[in-house]
Order: sequence, then structure tokens, then C-alpha cells
Amino acid sequence: MAILLKQGGAKVKIIEEVVKAAVRSGKEVTVLLLKQRVEEVLIAAARSRKEVIGVLLEQRAEGLLIAAAQSGKEVIAALLEQGGAKVIITEEVVKAAVQSGKDVMAVLLKQRGEEVNITEKVLIAAAQSGKEVMAVLLEQGGAKVTIIEKVVKAVARSGKDVMAILLKQRGEEVNITEKVLIAAAQSGKEVIAVLLEQGGARVKITEKVVKAVAGN
Repeated sequence: MAILLKQGGAKVKIIEEVVKAAVRSGKEVTVLLLKQRVEEVLIAAARSRKEVIGVLLEQRAEGLLIAAAQSGKEVIAALLEQGGAKVIITEEVVKAAVQSGKDVMAVLLKQRGEEVNITEKVLIAAAQSGKEVMAVLLEQGGAKVTIIEKVVKAVARSGKDVMAILLKQRGEEVNITEKVLIAAAQSGKEVIAVLLEQGGARVKITEKVVKAVAGN
């Protein structure tokens, strides 16, 4: 089967039976199939039995989950449901879910929320992915979400809409530091305007902030 996969290329249609045959053929063939046609394998495996998903996860767990997140909410949902205890939610998996949009992130939080660790890198990736993803994380993440300065700076660089969401949902946790204001100023007048409007007395205008605003 390995020869067929190598020589057949795109002519080989990846259906459920092909995935099962690869699994029966052993680790080498399974890994080859995953490397060459991971998205098609995921879709076929999602329609298959739990045993097939389990073997695939044993071969390439984190990479498989990242690919599933990138393939959309239906694929990641099937993998999370059928994979059981073999599914380990790492930081890279959560980042991939964040980068794939709010629907994929919502599925991950709904099915495995207690296993999702919302780290600084995850929050920064969410800020870079837009207001909808950030809103889902802030709403469903609860006490797991810690708003530190690096996160607020990343939000400031991502535009007024993301900043408005952060201030609306977690305003009392946002520390508006000089570095945050400078990052906001560098992102444009709309972001700094949101901070000035909603930040109230917490906003301290220093000489460095004035220079940053003047320079942009």
C-alpha cells in the first residue's frame, strides 16, 4: 500500500476503507498517509469507527488535532468526540483552533473546555484572529482567562473592534499601562480613542504617550 500511495498521488481517493487499510498495514503506512493527505484522512476517519480514530491519534496526536482544527468545526468535533482519552489538548492545538475561527474554538471549548488551558500565547493569537474569536474566549473561558499587559498590547495592535470587546467583557481586569497606550497610539487614532473613552480615570497620559500619539 505504501508504494500505491507514493506513486498514485492524487489519483488515490481517500475513503473510509483506505484509512482502515492503512491502519491495518501498520504505523509506517499510516504515517505516510497522514503526511500526504491529512485533511482527506481526517474527513474519512471522522465517518469511521472509534478504533480508527484511536490508532491515528497514537501515530500523530498533536499534528492530527491541529490539522483537524484547520479543517473546520465538523472534523474537529468528530475527532474530539470519537478520540476519547487519547485526545490531548496542547497549547498548539488551542492556538490552531483560535486561528481557525470562532466556530472551531467554540466547539473545542464546548466539548473539552475543562482541558483547554488559555495561555498568554493563546490570547495573543485570539487577538490577532479578530473580535469574534476573542469574544468567544472571553465569554466561555471564565476564570481561565488572565489579562496581562502583553495581551492588552496585542489587542491594541489588533484594532479598535478587538479592544472594544476586551474592555466591554473584561474592562475591570484591563490594566491600561503606558506601554499599552503607546501600542494603541501606534495602531491609530481609533484604538487610542476607544481606550480614552472607556478607560476613564485609569488612563494616564505621560510624555511618552503624547509623543507616540504625535508621531502617528
